[in-house]
Amino acid sequence: MRPASGPPDPYEGTGQQPPLTTTQPGFAAGPPGFDAARPAYGSGQQAPVGGAAAPSTADAEPGSRTGRAGRVFMAAGVIGVLLGVLVVAVLRLLPASTPAPPESRPSPSPEVTATASVSADRAPADVKLDDRGNSVVLSWKDRTGGRAPHYVVGGPDGASPRAMTQAEKGITEVAIDALNPDTDYCFTVIAVISVDEIAPSKEICTERA
Repeated sequence: MRPASGPPDPYEGTGQQPPLTTTQPGFAAGPPGFDAARPAYGSGQQAPVGGAAAPSTADAEPGSRTGRAGRVFMAAGVIGVLLGVLVVAVLRLLPASTPAPPESRPSPSPEVTATASVSADRAPADVKLDDRGNSVVLSWKDRTGGRAPHYVVGGPDGASPRAMTQAEKGITEVAIDALNPDTDYCFTVIAVISVDEIAPSKEICTERA
């Protein structure tokens, strides 16, 4: 005899058993066949509350190290490209570099053989010396008609003479710098007509003592 209260049992007296139903957390019981439509979750996973989809762990979080590293590498690549463009632009705007002028040094005197003749009539005349302490200016009259270069040899008074400077053809004045103002110097101007003929002037000296 069934209880006085409650709904009638549709399976009473039929010999059939009612079907078993399983209710998962967050889901209400539904009609037969509703369980097949529910998403299956493996062991160790929890069903989302309210039926929300579980977030994927494959995507990097916005603040994760992987996301930050990717942005850093991208920024570095862009900066490298910009720097390369700037360097090329600057190089194109810069003027072409010119080599520095060689240091001005007296050319070595041409070798003169021991048998070179001396031409007195072509020797520099009226040699004058303008003593300026740390430097001197030598001037003369060219008697070769501008066809021979002139060399100045000399040094401190009493020392062996050496080549001091030279004057190209047609030049009749030279300056010699970097001298000791407390030392006397002597100079000789030589017209080099050829390797076999020279024309030296008379020696001229400072008078500082």
